[in-house]
Amino acid sequence: MANFGELVLVLGDLHIPQRAGSIPEKFKRMLVPNKMQHVICTGNLGCKEQYEELRELAPNVHVVTGDFEYESPASSAAGDKKTDPSSAMNAGILGTSAISIMTGDTEPTAEHEEEDGALHALPTMPSFPDTKVVQVGHFRIGVVHGHQIVPWGDHMSLAMVRRKLDVDILISGHTHKNEVVEHDGCYHINPGSITGAYSSLSDEEVTPSFILLAVQGSKVVCYVYELVNGEVDVSKTEFTKSMSTGV
Repeated sequence: MANFGELVLVLGDLHIPQRAGSIPEKFKRMLVPNKMQHVICTGNLGCKEQYEELRELAPNVHVVTGDFEYESPASSAAGDKKTDPSSAMNAGILGTSAISIMTGDTEPTAEHEEEDGALHALPTMPSFPDTKVVQVGHFRIGVVHGHQIVPWGDHMSLAMVRRKLDVDILISGHTHKNEVVEHDGCYHINPGSITGAYSSLSDEEVTPSFILLAVQGSKVVCYVYELVNGEVDVSKTEFTKSMSTGV
């Protein structure tokens, strides 16, 4: 029996239903409830229903607040939405084995409002924190949406947040572009947008993506899932924490 350790689904920037109708069907079929132990979301869910769907996937769901939240799908459908703030401020062969982790084919073991496009709270949803730290295996994992980072997506700035949170891995979003980057012996991970929601940061088409972390003690296997030309493409990165040096 294959043992993948603790599985952590990492996703974000859904923007449902404002910028995207739903998670792509090929991704949905892979997100089998109770196959993962954790879900980490970088924010911008879009509506309460998406939060409830995440809660059905795993017993531990960790969400941070995004920069572009909505009151409800109804208010958005009526055209009542805020200006985007970004305009202001392993086992086996890669692919088959990685996808089977998700499908189960293998057996892995408050309310506030500001003018000019600032945050608008979701009154029917929990109040999510700006940052969060999660312990998985030997890793401390920090989570932040990323709109607070200046310049956006800059790894020197992300490293400052990582050191402040005292974590081995920093997960962020906002750019709608997935990344797995080693920086100063630690890792910065961005799952991109699982829906492929458009980003005002770029004119390029956004590739739908999410990440799965398989954590075994001091080792992480990081699977990046992308939907390219209608097909799921998977890439893999492995890294190990040095137990002697820590963060």
